[in-house]
Amino acid sequence: IRLPAAQIESSVCAEIKSYLANPIQLSDSLDLSRLAHDIQFDIQRKAAELGEALGRPTLTSSDNVIIRRLVQSIKLKPNISGYELQINLEELASLLDLTIMPTATTTVINVPIKLTICNNGKKVIIGNKPTQTPCPNPPLIKAIKSAHHIKSKYMGVDRLSLSNIAAEMDIDTRQALRTLKLAYLAPDIQLAILSGLQPKGLLLKDLIYQNIPTAWDEQRSLLGFA
Repeated sequence: IRLPAAQIESSVCAEIKSYLANPIQLSDSLDLSRLAHDIQFDIQRKAAELGEALGRPTLTSSDNVIIRRLVQSIKLKPNISGYELQINLEELASLLDLTIMPTATTTVINVPIKLTICNNGKKVIIGNKPTQTPCPNPPLIKAIKSAHHIKSKYMGVDRLSLSNIAAEMDIDTRQALRTLKLAYLAPDIQLAILSGLQPKGLLLKDLIYQNIPTAWDEQRSLLGFA
């Protein structure tokens, strides 16, 4: 199984941000109750600001250095049901300018994650749901447009054979046939792809090289749109 490093890193950053913004978790981990209230609030404010910085879509080199300091280990759970994120509390205390080191040296955050095996079990996708932020996939978009081009030639008034269409497009007939079926995807699936709102793990070969059911609800379930 190939693990999606970028998605794991994104998940880890989100968990760190959530942890640093939680005053109760932070207080328990760093033993902040030993400090004066005004100092506690100041530490919590610094932690929240640090979390916001690490939660940005684009990280700087200094952000990456901080993450490497904070993350002591990431251990996948059995059956890849989630992972354990171990935070180095001594490094965190140093980053927050704490003068008193916490009693514990690390804290563990258990992160449950929903994993979907795709591409014949070769890749694992974390939370393979349609993204809320447009992320256009040019090969997918091109394939959808090509599918409709082939359909218009194949089903039009001056109907051409698939072999002639393939020759015109400089592709082989089998590729033309595989691409044509994309024109029969559910309209909302096609619109999502054209808008860049498809599931993170959806690849062109997922559409081209597997049997796509004709029922739209089955398509949504198979391709991660359900």
